[in-house]
Amino acid sequence: MFEQAYKEIIERLFSENIPGFVEAREFCMGGGKRVRPKLLLDSAGVWGADQGAALKAALGIELLHHYLLVHDDIMDGDDLRRGQPTLHADYISKYGERRGQGMAIAVGDYLANEALSCFASATDDSNKNSELFRTASEITRQTILGQLREYIPNTDWTMEELQNFYAYKTAAYSVRLPWLAADILSGSKEDRRSDIVRGADELGVAYQFKDDLIEFLGEKKRDIHGLKSDLARGKMTVINRLILDALQNEERDQLLNDWKREGLLSQERVQELTKFAHEKGIPDQVQFIINERVESARETLKTLGLLETQSVKMLFDLLSS
Repeated sequence: MFEQAYKEIIERLFSENIPGFVEAREFCMGGGKRVRPKLLLDSAGVWGADQGAALKAALGIELLHHYLLVHDDIMDGDDLRRGQPTLHADYISKYGERRGQGMAIAVGDYLANEALSCFASATDDSNKNSELFRTASEITRQTILGQLREYIPNTDWTMEELQNFYAYKTAAYSVRLPWLAADILSGSKEDRRSDIVRGADELGVAYQFKDDLIEFLGEKKRDIHGLKSDLARGKMTVINRLILDALQNEERDQLLNDWKREGLLSQERVQELTKFAHEKGIPDQVQFIINERVESARETLKTLGLLETQSVKMLFDLLSS
């Protein structure tokens, strides 16, 4: 049901004969796990929300996700997404750098506008629509501010501060928003909301840590040659935080200076740091933290009635594999 509805809305959005719309349609339909809409639809089903309204809100969540992907790829300078050219990279190859980036920004804004429209018209109840719109707008605001903080990261962040940042940025729109939307559509409950926030933060942070780990292990490339890795460019991830913590003071200062001075580390330097991370067991440490967060979330998810839903099981599988 969702896939067909999503295909229809993408085809409608990009049906006009406008430069870049063919590429945008392909980008939006180009795979993805649809974790966020599935989380919303499953929780809406458990909590008794109208399925038509839940479907429209789920479409809004997926459109919002693709808007954020487009802008995130531009900000990070990534050339690949899911093994295919990012939207701005595709545009740049055809229209040049200035036009290509500008077109991608416009398409991202277009998707965001449609997402908010979905939230504002999900039901026949204006009060629910208003609350859904306000919630989506506030969480989008948090995510955008998180993007700004990530763009020029604070390398002094402790592990706790990094996890709090991920809860603010990734967990907010990836897990908390789907569940809050379902809560609104099914009739908000205060005690359920506190459990939603707690469970979403546990799983959302774990989800981002897993993404960091996958990228470090080379399973997620940002460019064809693998030169723009998070380690090479000094993006503050859980892997890089643990590498810094494991280095001696002088070595740590040298790495921080290299990131600031060079922009991208050499391949030799990246290989050296990768070997060091494996020797220190850092990938295993990260997976251990992920597993801890998953276990911590189980009781909350049981209380919410979501532990046995397909979307949560899928999320657990992603985090444990």
